[in-house]
Amino acid sequence: MDQQNNFEAFAKAYNNFGPRPLQDEEIERFYVDDLTNNFITQIKEALQSPDDSHKILVFGQPGCGKSTTLNKIIKLIHEDNLWKNKYHIVFFSAKEMLELIESENKSLLEITYLQLLGSTNNDEVAFSHEALKFKKMTDEPSVTRSGSKIEVALKLLPFLSLKLPLGQSSPATSPMDERTRNITLRGSFCRACQNIVRQTGKKVIIIIDAIDEMGASEAIEVSKEEGHLDTVQDVKFIHTFPLETFFLMSINPLTGEYSSQFISPVPLKDADHQPLKDNFAYLKELVWKRIEKHLVAEKALEELIKLSGGVLRDLISYMQDACKEAIRDNSSIIEQDVVSRVKAKVKADYVKKYNRLDPHTHDKALEDVWRTKKRPPNALLDTLLHDSHVLEYRQSGSHTWYDAHPCLKEVLKWD
Repeated sequence: MDQQNNFEAFAKAYNNFGPRPLQDEEIERFYVDDLTNNFITQIKEALQSPDDSHKILVFGQPGCGKSTTLNKIIKLIHEDNLWKNKYHIVFFSAKEMLELIESENKSLLEITYLQLLGSTNNDEVAFSHEALKFKKMTDEPSVTRSGSKIEVALKLLPFLSLKLPLGQSSPATSPMDERTRNITLRGSFCRACQNIVRQTGKKVIIIIDAIDEMGASEAIEVSKEEGHLDTVQDVKFIHTFPLETFFLMSINPLTGEYSSQFISPVPLKDADHQPLKDNFAYLKELVWKRIEKHLVAEKALEELIKLSGGVLRDLISYMQDACKEAIRDNSSIIEQDVVSRVKAKVKADYVKKYNRLDPHTHDKALEDVWRTKKRPPNALLDTLLHDSHVLEYRQSGSHTWYDAHPCLKEVLKWD
């Protein structure tokens, strides 16, 4: 391959390895079904369960494929006429929406209500007079130009939910006022859902992604706002949650009924340290969908797969770095020299991450996880699981086990 073709091939692969959730056309090009089929089947079964009210919590560590898998489920629903005619989908990222809001009083319930109103058009569903008035105001060009549409909408929302005339001063935010407002808002939300169900004949599925990126304690608190919403008939919720939240909920539980689903990193060895060759093959296929096979030596690829610990986002990021190094060197193939530089960069980044830990508190716990494959103490879960110092693995038909991230092993050099 000549120099120009090398550059173009690696530049294309570099763009393909953007460490972001797949959506739309990217799912067609890059998605590999093998290890997610069982999870997708379980979600679809939960959606079709006879329970009129159902909350599905999807637990997993950052970068293990939760958002991409949810995007895949939404795509399947939209492409299947039977499902498309049965469900009305509302999908948004909690993290993105909450980051748009400058106010300290950030309410996931309010944002969910706004997203629900915005998911329909006036020809499809007729809402109440107050909801339509509010929807119309937030669609005005002047509102859109004035800054964050969601921010402006939330400033207007108290007047709708408390039925105050527009322009009247907002009431004092006493605990009773806040409670009254939340009760009224839940009522508005329920009525809007019922209007959609009644007028379209579809059940409502509300998928809220990226709650898991907010941290366990905040995720629990924002979700408690919706505690009474899972009693609404013909409405189902899917939330992504930090893995550590699953263990903390025994101390600080969510309200309402819910089912739990888990997406873990791809285990490269079982709990007895035996290699899982099919999983290696899956990750190789995932990489080869984004780069021509002849551009990466198989041994080099295997080393990067091992370094990732089966965390999809990490593997994708490492391959992107490898493409960048290959372009810089004008290489014709990613081999060991390129991998060595990627590993050095990754280890340097991981040292910074590790240095935020308290060695007196965490070092022994981390080494115990590495040696025993058991879960770390609950008091350390929030930090060790959320920051992926420790990885939880789940293999179909097998028990759950834990291990330290391979980068951590490289940094601490355990015997």
